[in-house]
Amino acid sequence: MRIDLHLVGLAAVSILAACDRSGLELLPAQNENVPTVVELGELRVLAADERPSVFTPSDCNQVDEDGRYNCYYGMVSATDGVEVGGATFGFRGTGGEVCVLVDPEAVFWNKYIGGADSGGVWGYPAPALNSGDLDLFGGLSSYYTGSPGVEIGDFSGFYTDSLGREVEIDYVECYNESPYDETVEAHGGRGAPEFCTINTSGREGILYTIVLETFKVPNDDGLLAFGTTVIDGPCESGGGLMGGANGPGECTMIGESIEESGATRACSAGLELAYCSNIDSPASARVLSRFCCSYPDMCGDNPPEGICEDHSKDVFCAEFPDICAQCD
Repeated sequence: MRIDLHLVGLAAVSILAACDRSGLELLPAQNENVPTVVELGELRVLAADERPSVFTPSDCNQVDEDGRYNCYYGMVSATDGVEVGGATFGFRGTGGEVCVLVDPEAVFWNKYIGGADSGGVWGYPAPALNSGDLDLFGGLSSYYTGSPGVEIGDFSGFYTDSLGREVEIDYVECYNESPYDETVEAHGGRGAPEFCTINTSGREGILYTIVLETFKVPNDDGLLAFGTTVIDGPCESGGGLMGGANGPGECTMIGESIEESGATRACSAGLELAYCSNIDSPASARVLSRFCCSYPDMCGDNPPEGICEDHSKDVFCAEFPDICAQCD
């Protein structure tokens, strides 16, 4: 059998030419000015009559005599792809149930979120590069294996049984849920809030650790901003703003899209308010699509054909001045 080495060489070159991309351009770059692992300290457990109807960054400036914030808005950087990134914070048990909430930036949707008759309500594509995902879990601080501000850990323990076998025990008491999915202990998705209820019965004053583990960092700047808080009572009664019957939703915390400087990203609160109004308004209002047509920089400048036809920003802003006030 005779092998044509010239043809073999051409085939090899063709294969190499077809695989000339590493895919690294799809990964967010690490920001050296922001740590990949952050410790937030201890947060207060807010009573139902203390919590605002909607959280904003300004609600988190107050501290009590022990230096505990009511809530926290912050950010973490993308990692180098080897270490696990994220944030941790603590809170003290109340002796009852508490609701822990995290909302990563910003909002995300797709056109299939509505029914077949929803028309253009969700028709404008969501921005793909500015949303991230944090996975929420937690338990008693005494079982936490990580080093706050240094290394993300878990709540695993081990013991050796009578047969000499090592058995792993999971001490997690906070299993994340999402208002968009009834599945427990699953990824909420890009920009989706996650929450959990922890029963602290018999553990009043005992310290708990909450872990917000980085799962997806936005590609636009390599930074994942978020807001988080702890509310007294179970999540079913602790939130519920645009979140359905399960608990807190996307509209419980707004303004979590922040710049590296700490300032709220321009117009991001408008995008969130448009998303919330889209849920709460008649389909005919098409609030989110009209917002995106008015501010394409927030949603991408490639709208589906016809969705912005005959659109007027002036008419939209006259109808929804509070939304446009966040952007103009």
